[in-house]
Amino acid sequence: MPDTPRVEILLVRDPDGGTDLTVWIDGVRAGDEDYLEFVVDAGRGYTWDDWVEQATYDAAQAGSAEVKAAVLAAYADPPGLQYIDGWPENRHGGYLRNPELAVADGEAADER
Repeated sequence: MPDTPRVEILLVRDPDGGTDLTVWIDGVRAGDEDYLEFVVDAGRGYTWDDWVEQATYDAAQAGSAEVKAAVLAAYADPPGLQYIDGWPENRHGGYLRNPELAVADGEAADER
């Protein structure tokens, strides 16, 4: 059985800008075309509609059902969701996980 490749990732985040990601596989720097990057950043200034559109786009890019489920789960309940304008609230004034996004795990959305 072959050894599992060692993947190393350097993530540099500019709080007022973008995020740069560099990936090495077994010590060899991967080109941008060799990996997919999914960035879930609720503090970036999204509206609800933009958030759903980005989640849908990213999920469609996923190369496997496992990655798609992880991407959708991250979008369904991100840290900082209160910064997304128009995020749905529950009847108690708290934030809901979105049913459209939370179905990744096969369960109905719950209230938080």
